Amino acid sequence: GTGFGERFAHASTEARDMLAKMLCFNPEARISVGQAFEHELFHSVRDPAKEMRAPNSICLDFEQEAETGLDHAAMRKLFSREIRKFHPDIPQI
Repeated sequence: GTGFGERFAHASTEARDMLAKMLCFNPEARISVGQAFEHELFHSVRDPAKEMRAPNSICLDFEQEAETGLDHAAMRKLFSREIRKFHPDIPQI
């Protein structure tokens, strides 16, 4: 196969590193969300003083529906529904 460096030569070194860590096949070796936020890729855009944590895990309705084997079109519609909750100006699919 082709490594990330060759495949995504246009991306920064930090972006390629993050991608490799996120797409690691072994979940034990994969980067955690906390580690990802601390990654150098986000240093210039992150302001920890403005961040807040959700009091509970976030569960999206379509995650339960996904267990029934949704196709691509159904997933797009469900994602659109979730996005429109926060951005009602976006047209329905």
